[in-house]
Amino acid sequence: MISIGFDLDEALEPELWRTGTGMICVCGHPRVSHTGWHRTAAEGGRTAGAKHDAPLKEGVKICQPGSHMCPCAEFKHVLNSPNGRFFKSATTGTGARHALGKGMAAVKKAGKAEELEWTEDAKCANCGTQEDLLAIGFAGNPPRISSMPSPNNILVCTTCKNLAQEA
Repeated sequence: MISIGFDLDEALEPELWRTGTGMICVCGHPRVSHTGWHRTAAEGGRTAGAKHDAPLKEGVKICQPGSHMCPCAEFKHVLNSPNGRFFKSATTGTGARHALGKGMAAVKKAGKAEELEWTEDAKCANCGTQEDLLAIGFAGNPPRISSMPSPNNILVCTTCKNLAQEA
């Protein structure tokens, strides 16, 4: 075992990480991954010209949670987490395969699931319930549920998702 001069559990404490990283979007990624949502240098955030704040065309926003790009169209705060570093995965489906589900599973694996908290905006986009929610992405015209990262992500309850798939 390696000997270190600090407590590893202390390094996991949320206050040691950047403020705002625990605010999670419906796309499954932290607020700080979304261009236009970074804190200013005066607020302790990145300086102008940082990697994620590169000049973009007017109105264009991106989400870059890590080495991959998420096409999320806008930040929609639906979950508070003890730490946003658990939310860096790419979407490969719905529910457990969506980036939001993968991040929640990573928090659970770290033993911090009791610290996850839905926001007031976390409700089914169809019926408004806050029970049995899962994230889905959709794309195309007419819109279809997508198994790939999508610019359109919503929360739905399992009942509404099943009804949509039967239609």
